[in-house]
Amino acid sequence: MHQLFNNHYRQYTVIVFMWVFCLCLLHTDTSTSVAAITAPDVLQQRQAMHSSAVNDIQATSTVPYYTINGTVNPTTRTLTAAQTIVYTNRTSVALANIGLRLYPNLTDVGGTCILTSVKVDGSAVTPTYGPQRYFVTVPLAKPLAAGKSVTLQISFTTTAPTNADTNLFGTLVWDGTTLSLPYAYPMIAYLRGGVWDTAIPDSKGDIVTNEMSLYDVTLRGPSSGYTFVSTGSTVSTQTVGSTQTVRISSGLQRDFTFALTKLSKKSQTVAGTTINVYGPASRAAVTTSALAAAVAAIPIFNTNIGQYPYKELDIISVDAGNFWGIEFPGFVLIEQDQYTNNPSFESLIVHEVGHQWFYNIIGNDVQRDAFVDEGLTNYTELLYQQARKRPTDAAGTIRYWKEDLAALRAAGNDAVVDQPMSAMSDDQYSTLVYSKAALYIHAVRLQIGEKAFSAALKSYYTASKYRIVDGTAFRSAAQTACKCSLTTLYTKWILQK
Repeated sequence: MHQLFNNHYRQYTVIVFMWVFCLCLLHTDTSTSVAAITAPDVLQQRQAMHSSAVNDIQATSTVPYYTINGTVNPTTRTLTAAQTIVYTNRTSVALANIGLRLYPNLTDVGGTCILTSVKVDGSAVTPTYGPQRYFVTVPLAKPLAAGKSVTLQISFTTTAPTNADTNLFGTLVWDGTTLSLPYAYPMIAYLRGGVWDTAIPDSKGDIVTNEMSLYDVTLRGPSSGYTFVSTGSTVSTQTVGSTQTVRISSGLQRDFTFALTKLSKKSQTVAGTTINVYGPASRAAVTTSALAAAVAAIPIFNTNIGQYPYKELDIISVDAGNFWGIEFPGFVLIEQDQYTNNPSFESLIVHEVGHQWFYNIIGNDVQRDAFVDEGLTNYTELLYQQARKRPTDAAGTIRYWKEDLAALRAAGNDAVVDQPMSAMSDDQYSTLVYSKAALYIHAVRLQIGEKAFSAALKSYYTASKYRIVDGTAFRSAAQTACKCSLTTLYTKWILQK
């Protein structure tokens, strides 16, 4: 992501059907409740995946499965919905309860998410709330054993703030043209080592750490002049009178984000992925430039890192005021001001596109290990410049990272990169997890050479795809590629000042 204090850039066959059906049977225990994605679910979710990744759905049959059916009203700035979550305990220990997060309720987000009904396997329960009504504990009648599943049924209403308060995080917002609704639904909390993460997230950086999930979402909203934009792919659209209804399949994603907008769209398909960029009609040329940058970046990252596994990527501007760009799965928010005032707009687009590889496809704990995605994402800007044969730009990028770190050190504020976001000041966060982490990646490249570095990026992607990893995962991939030890380098750049 990029916030204001950052100066740089965030025909299916019968054989397939029967194979999937058998897979589902293998995951079904007739004596206990065990979740499995059904054959129709698989076929629907495949529609959001790139042709090279359609079979990835079958290999992840126990990820959380969300079904959301809701109505969006831009006048009241609300999403009112019924949601079902099939959740499988993928740990080795029984869970006494299920943790949910209500991101809109965070003070820094400024909205509300009110639960009107919560049921567990059809029985009503009374949840308990933590500070800011952000973390919700849903009681279970009996512990959920390892490998077993539970179904949550939740009714809720989420209300977004307006863009009047520029002190807010700014992603959940109504700006008069676009109703942006990221993390607008009750989301399964992050389970770390068998313990729910209940901490209030620090909003100087990204706030959502999430396991891969699948989403089947039906949304209704006004049809006149409005378009739904979302994570995943729209698989059906119907308009009756003044109401449009869309059904969306996410494919494997870290979370689900959508917006209802009146903005104009420009689209292009490259390497099997359609990129849609939404911007003000008055800034059509800038929207075209943003689209061109994304269209150029996708094949470069496909080649240098690994194939983007989705059919779509949406980029949309919003008048929020408190960030430059923020990535979500298959969906990027760009602060509208960037369309008019940022001479490095291309780098911003490239950075946020790069986050689709490092944040979404390869996940990390964004609160504890922000450098894991931000450092490599920052480095994608250099990969892009080099692939497009812009040596002056590439040299300038490296120089900026060095000058940024030098300034922090001159102020006596250098610190360990591998530490929680909450332990850093704004200036430290910006420099440590972006510039210093990118310089570490560059140091690895210089030490192991181009051939090994190229192999490391690709093997890191293959081994870490759809997982949550820490900083040692890339180090391991690089060590394997070079057949050498990088412990000293990692310690110098990441673990020490």
